[in-house]
Amino acid sequence: MSEDGVFELSPLRYMWATRRFGFVHWLFGGADYSRAVEYPLTARLLQARAGERLLDVGSGRRGEFASLARRAGLEVTAIDERDDVGADAADRSLTFQRADARKLPFEDASFDRITAISTIEHIPEGDDLAMAELARVLRPGGRLVVTVPFNPLKRADLYIRGGVYGREGERVFFERVYDEDDLERRLIAPSGLRLVERIYLGEPGVRLSYLYYTPRGLARRVRHRIPWGPFFSLFAHRFFRPVQADQYEIDDWSGVAAVLAFEK
Repeated sequence: MSEDGVFELSPLRYMWATRRFGFVHWLFGGADYSRAVEYPLTARLLQARAGERLLDVGSGRRGEFASLARRAGLEVTAIDERDDVGADAADRSLTFQRADARKLPFEDASFDRITAISTIEHIPEGDDLAMAELARVLRPGGRLVVTVPFNPLKRADLYIRGGVYGREGERVFFERVYDEDDLERRLIAPSGLRLVERIYLGEPGVRLSYLYYTPRGLARRVRHRIPWGPFFSLFAHRFFRPVQADQYEIDDWSGVAAVLAFEK
């Protein structure tokens, strides 16, 4: 929290806070590489203050961002469509609820701030409906921050490949990678909100995400055997950072993102 009461999150604070989710994993695996950049950036764009109501969409089993916001004094409701939402949460004071982002069980203008961090891309059909619902439950003057995988080179099928994550001929992890047309047609326009900031993240130069997500050769053998886990989250912002469209490569599907901040 900053001196004027605004929720802030530094890479160091994120890295240190995630040790609560299992020290051994934290030491050898580390906090999530992409989230180490997305979470602090989301906190900055959110402009949230203590006491405000935050809806965190897609909190998963651990509710990491929701927990960090709760510790900063926000009133947090964390939702996910999965049955085990919040099962591994370190902060038991959080309110977890199973809910579909396409049909939220909340009244209009229920929340001051809303986050959907790397969530919308997991919706098989109806990401536009989800955006309209998030806008509906956001109060006038409130802010919504959304992050999704992004590649401007119109290769949204590039993540369907054999042998990735041990899956053959299936989507790797999420349902889609967005390009600029998709962002406008599927996310921005359906929300009906004012887009106040758009940031593209990528990895020009050194691709540290390759070492974190899919190490090869010697790196694969030592990735989870030496205690360098915190390194990834602490230095991620030096490698995974704002870029221009011409800095993307045709096969980028990890270590890339679009961060969209809306205001109602």
